[in-house]
Amino acid sequence: MEQHQAKGYITKKSKNSGLFQDFFKEGIDLLQGLSGANWTDYNEHDPGVTILENLAYALTELYYKTSLPIEQILADAKGGDLVSGDSGFFAPRDIFTTAPITAEDYAKVIIDQIDKVKNAWVDVVEISVAMEMENGTITTEKVLYDIKIEKYRGIDDTSIKEEVKRVFHACRNLGEDLLSVSLLNEVELELHLEVTLSSNSIAEKVLAEIYYRVNDYLSGAPRFYSKGEMELEDLSVEKIYDGPDMGGRFIKEGDLCPRITKVEFEEMKRIITNIDEVISVDLFDVHIHGEEILTEGYYQLEENEIAKIEIPKTDELVGYTMEKIRYKPNIKELMRYWYNLRAENYSNVRKMEAKNEKEVIAPHVPLHIGKYYSIREQFPLNYGIGTYGVSQDATPKRKAQAMQLKAFLLPFEQLMVNYLEQLEGVYSLFDPQSTKDSSYNYGEVRYSYEEMGQAGKNSHSKKINEELDALLCKDKGETSWEDVLQKLNAKVDVNAMGRLHKAMDNMLSRYAEHFPNDILRKLNMEVFGSDSSTTFERKLLSYKRKFISSYAELGAHRLQSFDYTQKDNILSHSTLVQKMALLLAVQQNSENGVQPLREVVAQSGLRVVNLGESKSDEENDYEIGFAEKRLEGLFGVLEDEGEQPFVLTGKSKNVLDEVLRFGVQSGNFTLKSSSSGKDRQYFVDFRNKEIVYTSKSKKKAAEGMNRLIGRLQSFNENSERIYLVEHKLLYPDYNQSVFSFTLDIELRDGGVLTLYDAQKLSFEQRNTEVKHLLSDLRTLANEEEKESGRSEHESKFIVEQGLGKLVVQWSGGASGELDLEGKSLNQSHPHLDSMALFKVLLSTADIKVHNKVFYGGACVDEDELNGQMTFVLPAWPVRFQHKIFRDLFEQLVFEHAPAYMLTHIKWLGIYEMLEFENRHTAWRKALSQRSDSKYFAGHAYAMYQALMDD
Repeated sequence: MEQHQAKGYITKKSKNSGLFQDFFKEGIDLLQGLSGANWTDYNEHDPGVTILENLAYALTELYYKTSLPIEQILADAKGGDLVSGDSGFFAPRDIFTTAPITAEDYAKVIIDQIDKVKNAWVDVVEISVAMEMENGTITTEKVLYDIKIEKYRGIDDTSIKEEVKRVFHACRNLGEDLLSVSLLNEVELELHLEVTLSSNSIAEKVLAEIYYRVNDYLSGAPRFYSKGEMELEDLSVEKIYDGPDMGGRFIKEGDLCPRITKVEFEEMKRIITNIDEVISVDLFDVHIHGEEILTEGYYQLEENEIAKIEIPKTDELVGYTMEKIRYKPNIKELMRYWYNLRAENYSNVRKMEAKNEKEVIAPHVPLHIGKYYSIREQFPLNYGIGTYGVSQDATPKRKAQAMQLKAFLLPFEQLMVNYLEQLEGVYSLFDPQSTKDSSYNYGEVRYSYEEMGQAGKNSHSKKINEELDALLCKDKGETSWEDVLQKLNAKVDVNAMGRLHKAMDNMLSRYAEHFPNDILRKLNMEVFGSDSSTTFERKLLSYKRKFISSYAELGAHRLQSFDYTQKDNILSHSTLVQKMALLLAVQQNSENGVQPLREVVAQSGLRVVNLGESKSDEENDYEIGFAEKRLEGLFGVLEDEGEQPFVLTGKSKNVLDEVLRFGVQSGNFTLKSSSSGKDRQYFVDFRNKEIVYTSKSKKKAAEGMNRLIGRLQSFNENSERIYLVEHKLLYPDYNQSVFSFTLDIELRDGGVLTLYDAQKLSFEQRNTEVKHLLSDLRTLANEEEKESGRSEHESKFIVEQGLGKLVVQWSGGASGELDLEGKSLNQSHPHLDSMALFKVLLSTADIKVHNKVFYGGACVDEDELNGQMTFVLPAWPVRFQHKIFRDLFEQLVFEHAPAYMLTHIKWLGIYEMLEFENRHTAWRKALSQRSDSKYFAGHAYAMYQALMDD
């Protein structure tokens, strides 16, 4: 029925109108149509009309409760406040905010989380990768972050750097890393100031405001705003929460201004004159270290500096004129106003406290939706079906009539109770924390067990009575109607799993997310057989529920990597891996990450034994088996404990792939027996090819076969894992002198001159060297020759003629040789000297930069470390072997991996995977203590080799 819209007033109803009357009238119409003249009377004294009235009242109550707002129903069903995340509903703060993505986002988070930080500037470090000589443009790649911090005055700075690093690494994204954190040094400027103020001004207060505003221009702190203040800006909810979550407080877009590196004096004077009480600026001199610097018009700060204006210590440096009379300010009063302004500003910045508790979507108001008052109790007492029943002196016939009416009402009451229970159960139906696998709810009508039996008895049908006894489980000693309802519900709720999946899919669609249901089901059917479908549906449902319950985290931090600085959490993985594992129903089976494969193998009892002595796979037989007890050590030898162990053979150490692919389906095993007699044996045959198990007992052979299948299935599931390695994290310590470069200069005549730097520098030093070298090459190529034919860059480039070679050396250390095909310089270009020849060849050349990093004696091109990541997966689990799974995995990687990263996928066999995991664990441990450069470099290079090996 339609819900009535609120009009602001109560609509007067016509006589005999309303929901109850509608139900009652519809019931009368149905009765008249169904019974016609057989119905004795339709007036109020008729028992049938009384029954209909009571049913109409009950339906009215059901309709009223159903029409309540869904948030109130959910809160009542939960029995508490409906908070963000319940039933898949999220507050804006949880669903619209994101982890830091831009450099500005990182700055906001640092300022928000560290009270000692006044301001932060996060710069992206770029490295040069190419230069086009014709237009002089240099192509760069953004690779790292450099963070500069301004702290509040008077605060100890010993721990700020470490706190900044902690905040950054806690929210670091894939493919990103931190180069350095530095605290800016204060450069104190001294201002000599004379101003004319309006009459009735409080001079010291105005002067304090002048110094405060000028300092705010030089190094102001961004202000925090409350949600209410942001709403006054007429911003949409999405816009308000666009950015990182700062616990209910906000920094407006654009409030993070660029760091002032050039102090403009005219801008300072403009700020002063814009103060209402200031009529004119009569004297404006800026000094540093006692020297006047105003004449230059600006002051250039160094890279690690930030400017401040000192508050004058004496009245010699500041004065004001009011009504043509010159005054000296009271310095103590000026300082008092100054401190008040600072305190007020700090209060504005930090006044909102972060709220970590979950936001309430709907408060709990007890509605008792599931409560039901039996319609039996609403009948007149003379009906004898209420609490008091019929008189003890009533005739058997009268008692039977009352019991008959109870039986008649039972189906109606049970349906109404069930409907209310279903309505109250909506919360659990959409609760991602639920573990229920039923979709129908039922309630218990408060009839006694004996009443149920007697009300349903039929003296004319022995069959009905027998069926009723069976239904009531009389022979099993059941003593409650609840037991009966539970069994009935189980028979009816046969499509529960499908409905629960639809509920979860509906919730996923709210966030534009979906599970590849059809593909996963088809894959499971093909590799495990139809017998596994029920188990798989439950497993898939649990992954959907887990996905939804953690969606706020998965959604907001979809690009977030792991915090590699945590030494006690080296098995953690990125949000992307978590999401991929959930979407693919992959069990990352450990609290902190995947369970090590070595443990999985040991727990399974798996062994692979080379039966031959040749190193060639084709010339040897291999056995694969599962021990009945856990083996000590990897791939141990099985011991026969009265029964032959499971043994399968093959011609390759990868026999495991075939065994896992076919051994998880019972249809690939056959139970056979030898000829009859005392020595009769039972065999478990695998794919009609080999006997894998024998026993003298048929029962034990069958049990062994089922045990083997179970072990193979378990080993499959526990072997599934997803690793993701960011190549960026293979960089050694950026401060170590292990970085170098080469430049390939494509010359205009088709030749290539390679300049290489023999010295090793730190990361920043190398980048500076490349930047200067490219700049000098560009200048050299574009400048005009002087009359002498000599270049101004002759001091930076030394160009000499060798026998058939052109030798170039740059003052920074880079050098190279160009082969002139065996000709001398004069033979090939007789009219040019060495420098002129180099300029001519260089004028239209393009340059490619190859940045290098050294791991001991090994050299790696940094192109392979920047903007790339590799997924590593085991190749042998039965699902992972299937083309459907691999295609699906690649598709999901394409959909969910960040576009700025080049992604690779590696599938490794069991031996290669074991070796990879060993390297990965050692590398992650070393990564958490990266400052130990030699220790880390060795493990990082081993990890690099594991990723690059085919």
